[in-house]
Amino acid sequence: MTIKDLIKLYETRKKIYGKEAYRYISSLLAEAKTQHKKDFKGADHEQSWRAFKGKNLEKLIEHIITDEVRSLGLEVVNGNSLERTKGENLSKEMSLLKRNLLIDYGEYGSHLPDVIKNDARRIPLNNDSVDFVFIDSPYSDNISYSNDIRCIGKISCEKQEFFDELEKVAKEIHRILKPNKAVGWLIGDQWKKKKFIPTGFLLYQRLEKYFETIDTICVTRRNQTSNTDIWHNRAIQFNFYLRGFKYLFIMSKK
Repeated sequence: MTIKDLIKLYETRKKIYGKEAYRYISSLLAEAKTQHKKDFKGADHEQSWRAFKGKNLEKLIEHIITDEVRSLGLEVVNGNSLERTKGENLSKEMSLLKRNLLIDYGEYGSHLPDVIKNDARRIPLNNDSVDFVFIDSPYSDNISYSNDIRCIGKISCEKQEFFDELEKVAKEIHRILKPNKAVGWLIGDQWKKKKFIPTGFLLYQRLEKYFETIDTICVTRRNQTSNTDIWHNRAIQFNFYLRGFKYLFIMSKK
């Protein structure tokens, strides 16, 4: 199963439904998942399917949009390709478009307004310039987020240093937020080797220095994989809690 197969499934539906084919993306993905499972060789098909869908759904949507836009005599330009292409290799019109869209991020270079990799403790944005920030930060060192030794996700939440570094992120968010604008911070607790760390509450104590609470939400995952007999039995056998939710702190800038 590849992106070409997804496009082929879409084109089949387009022959049947015409311009309304985009309305049948859900059934397309269901069919694609079935085929993906037949081709899959491994232990965890669901995880493999989620990765495949996440990687290729955007490409499929771009194909659908491009098809419709071209029918109007226009053209879709991929932002990543535009950014990588040198000005001398672009048409006069595209070169002008690129110059007008580029944003100078200082030491991070000039980029089109898209996602850039950056340290959240040093955000390349102006003071009081952002309407909303959402952050799903590490809640310990239990996942390999990066090979960068400076990564906060390499610090255990059992160390005060972990919360000191997250507080630096909170300060930066406070700096770039406009007055009275909001941040949503998602984080979970840790239960490891029979030791519980209330990571959410410990972070919340730091956030209160900079923000006022609007709401606190418990976020649960649909089709939670830990909600199975095997994990229940392991929890009883090895004496640990099944972490079924994360905290979502909605707060506004003081």
